[in-house]
Amino acid sequence: MCGIAGILYFDETRRPDRDVLERMTDTLTPRGPDDAGLYLDGPMGLGFRRLSIIDLSPAGHQPMSSEDGSVWLICNGEIYNFGALREELRGRGHVFKSATDVEVILHGYEEWGEAVLDRLDGMFALALWDRRTRRLFLARDRFGIKPLHYATLPEGLVFGSEIKALLAVPDMPRRLDPQALWNYLSLAKIPAPETIFKDIRKLPPGHRLMVHDGTVTLRRYYALPRERPLSMPVESAAEEVLRRLEAAVRTHLVADVPVGCFLSGGLDSSLIATLAARHTAGPLRTFSVTFEDSPDVDEAPYQKLMADRLGTEHHVVRARTDMTGLVPAMLQATDEPFAIASYMPLYHLSQLTRQHVKVVLSGDGGDELFAGYNTRYIDDERRRWLGWMRPLLGGPAAGGGAVWNNRALLQRLRRRADLARRPEFDRFLTCCSRFRDFEKRALLQPDVLAATPATWGEFLESAYDPGLPTSLERKLRFEAMTLLPDEMLTKVDRATSAFGLEGRVPFLDLAVAEFAWSVHPSVHWRAGQGKQVLRKTAERVLPPEIVHRPKGGFSVPLSRWLVEDRTFMRPLLLEPVAEFDRLIRPEAVRAMLAAHDAGVGEHGEHLWLLYVLKSWLASCPAIDT
Repeated sequence: MCGIAGILYFDETRRPDRDVLERMTDTLTPRGPDDAGLYLDGPMGLGFRRLSIIDLSPAGHQPMSSEDGSVWLICNGEIYNFGALREELRGRGHVFKSATDVEVILHGYEEWGEAVLDRLDGMFALALWDRRTRRLFLARDRFGIKPLHYATLPEGLVFGSEIKALLAVPDMPRRLDPQALWNYLSLAKIPAPETIFKDIRKLPPGHRLMVHDGTVTLRRYYALPRERPLSMPVESAAEEVLRRLEAAVRTHLVADVPVGCFLSGGLDSSLIATLAARHTAGPLRTFSVTFEDSPDVDEAPYQKLMADRLGTEHHVVRARTDMTGLVPAMLQATDEPFAIASYMPLYHLSQLTRQHVKVVLSGDGGDELFAGYNTRYIDDERRRWLGWMRPLLGGPAAGGGAVWNNRALLQRLRRRADLARRPEFDRFLTCCSRFRDFEKRALLQPDVLAATPATWGEFLESAYDPGLPTSLERKLRFEAMTLLPDEMLTKVDRATSAFGLEGRVPFLDLAVAEFAWSVHPSVHWRAGQGKQVLRKTAERVLPPEIVHRPKGGFSVPLSRWLVEDRTFMRPLLLEPVAEFDRLIRPEAVRAMLAAHDAGVGEHGEHLWLLYVLKSWLASCPAIDT
């Protein structure tokens, strides 16, 4: 875990201001508290903050140069196959000056050019400056584990691991992006390539960006294959997954600092912790969150079961409503509204975890690779049923009559029936949404609504591949390409990096991910239940109480907290905040809160999303709304 930043002017005669570059880099200190470095060469300036994980010596200092000083690198991340690449490159005559993993990128670029990306197995966001060709080369790993942001301005390009690094540039435009706001209200996060700022973009996963002679070229270098050809017995697939996953966990444990595991008590994290314990000298350190006041979402018994079974050195943080005091710092880490509720306890847990280890493994990626979100995949059957019911619900075909007098139930069923008639992609994302379109239209101020595209955006729509043969395949691909990096991986990266903790995700090891993806969806998902392969894998090493427990997810009891604690969210939601009130109708928020208090619907997630937006607007740098 490190932080990178840079400035490149299109005019070769211009020079980056060292003080500005230093300020950009300093904003990333939590990501890299151990060391800092700058490099300036004509119009190019590179800045780096280091979290020392492999080769703690000064030889790992960045920016790092090639042997002849012609290529310079800054990289945030880890390359897990660096040992094999190092040996291959040594055989080709390259001389290494450090024992770090990222040095193989420099020598690999000298040997293979930008095709070095095809050889890297790891998580990374990197910038390479080639002094010979005067080209800047940016890239982000295949699955988007590590973040990278950039802005193309008239005078040049600026980039950084986090948005705050770009905001340190004088006169950086701070216009709010209406498309990003619309998507945030739906999904509780802002999917790539948008950010909340119209002029700042996220480099999407599996993409590289080249700047040469004033031209900026964005290109995808990796995508999951469209074909999923392997139709095999579940048992055979499970055996192969276990073999590959154990190898991945071994490489993810490589570090010159202490390593531990997050342990939620679910199948995915329990599987990672079990394999990690096999290859850890002494007791494995594990870290969990409990919700003692909410037994319906508390996973403490399963966490204890696994910790006792593995004999780990187990640490627990207790989640409470007073964690909302962490929200300003949490938003400082995300730089934009991010209302995935489980981010809050994970942020709290990361703070505890960093007191004991510097690297932590998590089970993220298991659901997206192995079809874990059951309710998202069955909407076609529901759609047909609701389509048949539409005439009974007072629609035009029924001549305005209705068979029920319960108005709330009638409205809900009619909305579901109307949703059933919409295109598949729209239906799928709407089912994943917090606020539906009609709710967003009721929330937004009229002038904001008029300026909002009210679409999902080109990138999201293109990620839902209509050429794939089944609805299930389209949904699984979309989840892996967008929801995984923009939600799960963003959550882990921001929560851990805020405390100089490196989060690693073995499920996204290339050998694991590509095999899981090559197995036909019908093997992963049968009779309304997903993760068939991974569950069979887990049966080999986990107790049945973990393997066969219902899927719970990492839930936060927002609605209960809101009712039981009058200080939770409520004061800020009712407080005037000019920046928020210019976007969202205050009377709509008050009405939603009153409905929640009266038990008319459960609006905890909706109100949390608005609370986070309001908190961010109240504390963020000036933004042109």
